[in-house]
Amino acid sequence: MSTFEALKQGYQRSTGKQEPGVLALLAFGSISGSVGATSVYPLNLVRTRLQASGSSGHPQIYTGVWDVAAKTWEREGWRGFYRGLFPTLAKVRFEFFYSCIFDLLNLSSLLGGSCGVHILCRV
Repeated sequence: MSTFEALKQGYQRSTGKQEPGVLALLAFGSISGSVGATSVYPLNLVRTRLQASGSSGHPQIYTGVWDVAAKTWEREGWRGFYRGLFPTLAKVRFEFFYSCIFDLLNLSSLLGGSCGVHILCRV
């Protein structure tokens, strides 16, 4: 949320407009979601590898969180902590745009279907 607010305030300062347009808000949301996902991704990767360790098809190779982090660093370097980030970012963007469209459709329903977005998105 802080990234979104910082982008919004920077936009307001640079353009002099009080409220950004819809496209600017979509861009700010997409960027802030990506920043959030990227910042927590190494922790999610460690958690996922630890959870998978010892399950069917995955031998027990980790003894704990620090062991996962140490072995990942040893084998793959810092890039290993971001393996698979691109699909995650694509998912974040898709979910954000999906929720925006869903919200617009709900708003249109509340307005009695008179919103052009409702008609456009139904096609």
